Amino acid sequence: MRILSLLVISGVLAAGCGGDSGEPLISGSMTAEFAGTMFTPVNGFATIYQGKGLIVVGTGSVHCGSETSNSPPSGRNAIISIPALAVGSYSNVLIQVSETSGGGFHSSGSNSGSVTITSVTAETVAGTVAYEHTSSSDQKHYAINGSFETVHCQ
Repeated sequence: MRILSLLVISGVLAAGCGGDSGEPLISGSMTAEFAGTMFTPVNGFATIYQGKGLIVVGTGSVHCGSETSNSPPSGRNAIISIPALAVGSYSNVLIQVSETSGGGFHSSGSNSGSVTITSVTAETVAGTVAYEHTSSSDQKHYAINGSFETVHCQ
C-alpha cells in the first residue's frame, strides 16, 4: 500500500503545472530541503484530490489545477497527502519532496511526516508541517518544516 501511495503522489507531482505562474502563499514561514539543498516555498495550494486532502508548496509554478496538468512544475516542491482537508492533527503523513529541472524530475518521500491543520475556510487552508527524511537509496536529506496558509481550491 505504501508503494502504491508513493506512486500516486509521484503522479500528482509529475502532473503539476508547466508554464502558468504559481499561487503565492498567503502567509507562513517554511524551510525545506531537497537532497541537501535548502529552499523556501513561496507558492502553494490545497485541494481535495482522489478523495484525500492535498497540499502542495514550493518554488515551482504550483496553482489550483496543477494536480491535473500534464507537465511537472519547475523548481523544488513538496506534496503533502492527508486523509481529509479538515482541522486536526495527522501523523504518519505521506510527504514527497521533488525537483524538476532541465527536463528531469526527481523526488523522495515517505510516510513519516506530521501535519496539523489549524483552519479550513472556503478561501484558505492553514497549518503546520514537520518532516525529515534521509533516503536509503542516495543517503541525502529531504525535509519541510514550518507554518503555511495557502489558497483553498474547490
